[in-house]
Parts: sequence; C-alpha cells; structure tokens
Amino acid sequence: MELIVEQFVRPLRDGSGIRIVRVNPQGQILDVLSDRQGLGSAEPSPDGNWVLLERYDSKGLQGIQVRSLDGFRLRTDHPEPTGRDTGSLGTSPVWSPDESRFALALNAPNLSKPGRLYPRLAIVSRDTTGYTRVPDSPPGKDPVQGGVIPLFWKKDGIYVRTTTIGSGVLRCDPEGSGCVGVYSPGENRMVLEGREVAGDKALLLVKDFTVNPLEARASEIHEVNLIIGEGRVLFRAPDGVFLSDLDWVGDPVAS
Repeated sequence: MELIVEQFVRPLRDGSGIRIVRVNPQGQILDVLSDRQGLGSAEPSPDGNWVLLERYDSKGLQGIQVRSLDGFRLRTDHPEPTGRDTGSLGTSPVWSPDESRFALALNAPNLSKPGRLYPRLAIVSRDTTGYTRVPDSPPGKDPVQGGVIPLFWKKDGIYVRTTTIGSGVLRCDPEGSGCVGVYSPGENRMVLEGREVAGDKALLLVKDFTVNPLEARASEIHEVNLIIGEGRVLFRAPDGVFLSDLDWVGDPVAS
C-alpha cells in the first residue's frame, strides 16, 4: 500500500509551492513525483495505474494532465478549453471504473442567463484530448438550475451534486441520455462533497443553511443507499464545528 501526498513547501518555485510524493504507510517518502512544477490536486485512478493532475501557471488553472504512476510519465495533456461555447475548466475530476475516461465540470454559459457561467458535466478520454459535454438534466428537461459537479463514477453512472439549495445527488448517463435524481438532503441543505463506500452506499458532506448561511463548510455527514435513494444523518458536528473534507477507507457502514 502506498499514498500520494501533496506537500506545500517553501521557497516557491515559478509561483508553485506544491510537491507531490509517494509515501508508504509508515510515512517514509518513496519518491518525489513533482517538486513545485505547477502540478497539484492529484487524483489516482481506481486501480492505481494513473493519476489526474491539475496544471497551473501564474495565470491560474491551465489544464489537466494524465500521468502514469509507473515512472510518472505523461500520457495526455488536456489544455484549458478555448471555445467560448465550451466554457472553462471547473475541474472536480473523477475516474471511470475502467480508468479509460474521467468526468469533470466545465464552467459553461447558460443560454437563459447571458453572462453567467454554471458548472456542466463533461467527459474526457484518458488517451486523447478534447472535452465532450453530456446532458446533466433529466431527459427532455431544461438544464439543472445552477449546474452540477461530479462526485464519483460507478458502473451504473456518474454521480453528481447540484449547486442549488434543497436539491441533491443525481446519477447521470455517461452515454448522454441524461440524469435522474437519487437523493435530496432536505430543505435548506446542500451536498458539498461525497464518497462512494462499499455496499452501494455513499457518505455525503452536507451544509445546513439554517446554522450559518455564510459558512462555506458542512455540518453534517449523510449516509445514503444509492439503490433506493434513502438516507440518514450519520453525524452532526457540534455547534461551532464544521467539516471541510471527506474520505473513506474500510468496510461498509453498519445500518
């Protein structure tokens, strides 16, 4: 077992302070993969063969790279889209189960509200460049208000979160037939992050807008059955405590 760890180090080099290293469970550094070279937000593929990386320069996010974790060799570089209708990178990339593709969010124009950009679902090949937009709304319906952001990709589809209060998690068809609702966290709540766990379940970080509307972090963890769409509040943080990230390693959560 190995870990991919991002470190922030000084001094900066060409505006970058991120170092990416391979680490064993004892915390020993096995290899330095990137040292302040403008790469970050590493996302290993399901079987650990590849890694997705965001590529930055002094002007900000410039693209997505796919590299092999065997030698850190570059497989493909996906530059920031240039077409006005395509949009700009919103990222949040997630791998497909077979590691051949990944989904991400593109900030694209909304025709009903000129001048506004909303995150929309796109799919990218591991091996060839280019972004393919796929519908992120129910079949025959208008685009989801506020847009969607990928959470994870299972064999039955791409799970995304909406960015509107009171909505929740959708399951989208990567082949383009649209999305269907899976779970709503409840009124005055919004899903901020999610991780698949074993047993067709997911854990979601949920923000409660009745606690502190200006606080960007979550206050609840919801456990959701992705098959039947039912969920429960697994954990609620004490007053004044907020949750900023979520991951999962282990057996299925007990019912």
